[in-house]
Amino acid sequence: MSHEQLKKALSETLIPEYEQSVPETAPHEFSPAFEKKMKALIRRREKSYYRFVNTAGKRVACVAGAVLVLSALSVMKADAIKNAFRDFSVQFRNVFSTVRPADPHDAPKTIEEKYVVTYPFDEGYQIDYQYESDTLCSITYRKGDTTVFFDQYTKELFDADVNTEDAEMIPYTVDGREAIFFLDNLGAYHLIWDDGDYILYLLANVDKETFLEIADSIKKAE
Repeated sequence: MSHEQLKKALSETLIPEYEQSVPETAPHEFSPAFEKKMKALIRRREKSYYRFVNTAGKRVACVAGAVLVLSALSVMKADAIKNAFRDFSVQFRNVFSTVRPADPHDAPKTIEEKYVVTYPFDEGYQIDYQYESDTLCSITYRKGDTTVFFDQYTKELFDADVNTEDAEMIPYTVDGREAIFFLDNLGAYHLIWDDGDYILYLLANVDKETFLEIADSIKKAE
């Protein structure tokens, strides 16, 4: 008997025995609450800030910073932020705040007009990550330790946990609409704005001038 024939004979003999040894179980359905929690965790993995802290060193830095400020209140006071975040609902916490659109109900349920970054990145930048679905378009540019994230969300999907601990709030408008613009305690700029139909989120650890140039370059794709 050849080697190949022996392998075939063993597989034909053993596989039915393995199948018989596995007990039959009734189909199981998870609770709606469990399914909702799992979907939220999956969506969170696609968010910009999750990818920004997804290396071991950055996670350690975030945890260390959180431990140091657990007993402190954020310098971004609720009254001041609410005045700037008129298009958004913000749930404040000491370290991360959850940002959602104030009124997502009349917005498109899918992305029908896509925004793109037209900034002329130099040759050192590479597209490190790209993802597109009906409700989220995401792209990441990376050059060494410098990272630029840009996400476009449907309003219904957008639900971001952003690092607002010791953040420096900066007044800013996009097309006459007030935006969320701040520098976080890890040295990254955040800009979140509502174009009327979608939520756009730019995050990068670059200098302020470059960041605003990148923001100004974001246009609807032709």
